[in-house]
Amino acid sequence: MSTSDAPLRPTRTLGPIALTLMAATFVGIWLTSYFTLGQLDLPPRAPAWFELGLAALALDAVMLAVIRLIHYFVRKRPTLVNIPDRDIFLRLDETARLRAMRPAFAMIAGLGILANLFLWGLVFDLHALATNAERPPQWVMAAIFIPIFFGWMILSIVRVRSSVRREGEQTLGVQTGPVS
Repeated sequence: MSTSDAPLRPTRTLGPIALTLMAATFVGIWLTSYFTLGQLDLPPRAPAWFELGLAALALDAVMLAVIRLIHYFVRKRPTLVNIPDRDIFLRLDETARLRAMRPAFAMIAGLGILANLFLWGLVFDLHALATNAERPPQWVMAAIFIPIFFGWMILSIVRVRSSVRREGEQTLGVQTGPVS
């Protein structure tokens, strides 16, 4: 398969690095849960050690399904896709639209990885609660993840906009101004 065909498959578009990071954080959650929460004598109402791993697996599956769904809409129903510079996006051919959406696919994969990291932090927090160990205040976790999440969203929107404009310039010859 040549590199020009790469945007036609969502897993190739997403890239092996993002899939590997998603799988690594998932495996990390399972192993950490087993070696921390799985070794404790928790009360019956406490979550089992594997439940956060199952939540991470479900989250990864949802993120990959969303990527496939957006991939379908970009290919078959582009009028249903709402992105910056939509008028340029709709004039692009299918391959150019998929190339323009690569940052969006990466954004969704990145959100899956961030959510897995959040769940991983939750494993350590639950372990600290169960063992009465010293743990950081709750606001520390929020102060770390909330700015990262919103920063990731803003960066992704800017990247999608610049990608659509770049594809418009290369494919259609449309001159656009700088990304604002």
